[in-house]
Amino acid sequence: MYQYEQFWENPQATPIMWLGLLFCIMCLATLYSLRAGRRPIDSEAYPEESVLLYRRRAVQCLKLADYTQNAPYTIETLLLYLCSEYFRSNETQFGVWLVFGMVVRLAFRMGYHRHPRHYPGRISAFDAEMRRRVWAVLLPLETLGSGQVGQPFLIKLSQVDTEPPANLHDQDFDKNTSVMPPGRPPNELTAVSYTIIKTKLAAVYGQISDLTSSIRPASYDDVMRWDRQLRDTYASTPPPLQMRPVRSSILDPPHLIMQRFNLDLLFLKTVCILHRKYLILAWSESQYSYSRTACIEAAWKILRHQAVIHAETKPDGLLHENKWLVSAISSHDFLLAAMILCLDIDHRRRSRHQTEQTTSPLKEEELLQALEESHAIWRESSGQSTEALSAYQTLSIMLNKLDRKDPASVQVDNNDITIMQGALSEFILHFIV
Repeated sequence: MYQYEQFWENPQATPIMWLGLLFCIMCLATLYSLRAGRRPIDSEAYPEESVLLYRRRAVQCLKLADYTQNAPYTIETLLLYLCSEYFRSNETQFGVWLVFGMVVRLAFRMGYHRHPRHYPGRISAFDAEMRRRVWAVLLPLETLGSGQVGQPFLIKLSQVDTEPPANLHDQDFDKNTSVMPPGRPPNELTAVSYTIIKTKLAAVYGQISDLTSSIRPASYDDVMRWDRQLRDTYASTPPPLQMRPVRSSILDPPHLIMQRFNLDLLFLKTVCILHRKYLILAWSESQYSYSRTACIEAAWKILRHQAVIHAETKPDGLLHENKWLVSAISSHDFLLAAMILCLDIDHRRRSRHQTEQTTSPLKEEELLQALEESHAIWRESSGQSTEALSAYQTLSIMLNKLDRKDPASVQVDNNDITIMQGALSEFILHFIV
């Protein structure tokens, strides 16, 4: 039980909110089983109806306990409920992000963003650690979700002083622990190792996004300083979570392989965002050649990851049961990477009669092959979601501009072409500016 009574006033709400948390857990467990292609054991004949029932009961508990009154388990229940909403579809869901903003505000109100020393004697060692874990989950969700819908971040890191959770196994402490044991070595994999490093990377991603989207242009010295910070943070990834070839990971659990992909994709996307504006400048100014090389290599690796993930999530792949973990956020990363490569290839072709000021270790054919593989994946997925169809059509236009036509291209009428080209122009403008 939480020991900080100043945060809430209605003790009767606690068991109701705890029951809502339980319903959310049951809902997610059933939903995950269905998304993984397995029907829950000993469940009703229609587990889909159970998902809806559990969600409805969770909402009722949230209302009965009045989630605005800061009862214990409120943030945890809301987070799990929003996860159940998010995993109902692979599409970008702006409404979920809006509701998530409320969860962030409630977490601020309950002090999750502050170090427990600010509440001496009111929060036990166990509760303090669990609050750190909750915040470590909330921060990446808010940062990456805001980036996905193109909105400013709700969390300002200058207002946060809570520490990352300790690298401990669940059995290392319990509710009766009065003094938390020291964390295990960073290279020892625990249940929270992935959360710890992802939170660190998400914090750097958020700061870099603020830097590159500021109305005051950042200096190139700042860009290079953040490049070093990003790479140092990623280098601190525990060895079990460091990226490695999938075929050398056949003995690893699928969720661990997906965690490696997620961390590497987050790192590569952040590299692209940090250096993308200097990619254009590097075409004529050699002092920015590092940014061009970093941006192109990161984008190429992102599309290579897309190809590997697509292959391994097929029925005979290592990640088939975890294919539902490929989210709409990753889809945006793949399209961003494709745009970067298309821009650079187009420049290479237009400047062949001129002297190149910068060079890239990746050849044009390598970039085109990655683009065509990505295009084929989007084509295969275009019937599954509107975002996949939009990505396929957008990439079709980009490849057509590079004289790489798709013989199996979907039929797009003139109005659709005009709309897609307009969207493409806006994307390019945003990319350059």
